[in-house]
Amino acid sequence: MFATIIADFKRQWQIDALFVADAALYTEENLQQMKHLRWVSRVPVTLTAAKMLLDNMPQEAFNQSLMSGYRIAPSCSEYGGVQQRWFVFESQARKDADLKQLEKRLTQQLLKAQSELRQLSGAEKS
Repeated sequence: MFATIIADFKRQWQIDALFVADAALYTEENLQQMKHLRWVSRVPVTLTAAKMLLDNMPQEAFNQSLMSGYRIAPSCSEYGGVQQRWFVFESQARKDADLKQLEKRLTQQLLKAQSELRQLSGAEKS
C-alpha cells in the first residue's frame, strides 16, 4: 500500500523527491512498484540477507563517520529484483550498551548455574 500511495503522490505533484520511509515499506512488492522512484528506508533486520550481512561484515569495511561515535560500511544488494545500496551503521554507544547487557545476562546465568550446582551437591549428600 505504501508504494502505491507514494507513486500516486509523485504523479499528482510532479516533483523530483526523495521519499523516506520506515522498514514497513521494505517488501518485495513495494520495491517492485517503486523502481522508478528515489527512496530511502531502513532494511528490516528480520530479512535473511540483512542478518547475513550483519553477521559477516568485516570490521575493515567500516569507515569513520563525520558523526562522532559512528562508523559506516557500504554494501551493494539486490532484493526483490531491485539493485540497492545498503549502509550498515555501527554506534560505539550501542555497542557498549549491548556489551553491558550481555555481561548482565551472563552474570545472571552464572549465578543461576551456581545455585543449581549447590542444590545438586546438597541433594547428593542426603
